[in-house]
Amino acid sequence: MGIEVAGALAGTRIADNHVSGTDVGVYQLGSPNCCQINDNTLQDNRFFGIVIQDGNGTTSGNTISGGQIGIGVVADAVDTVGVLRGDHITGTTVAPVREIQCCGFTATAIVK
Repeated sequence: MGIEVAGALAGTRIADNHVSGTDVGVYQLGSPNCCQINDNTLQDNRFFGIVIQDGNGTTSGNTISGGQIGIGVVADAVDTVGVLRGDHITGTTVAPVREIQCCGFTATAIVK
């Protein structure tokens, strides 16, 4: 795991980091209406560049290359919305953006 943010408060910002060679570059978990994930460079992380799970979050200006999925929006305990603005995603093997949902909860990725 590169950077994990769990249970963070609204207004938390994860910015200007370089993460490579992990399973997930930036992982936001269980943080409702939390995080702004901005201007990070995420390179060759095995599964995801960024995951927003079980709590709404926003991304902008991130550069993501390699790995399976650039940004995953995941809901398995609460409905989750990821608002994705101006991220540059290249070289993923599965998808640039993926919504993953389970157990009656909805994951929504809004790409702007």
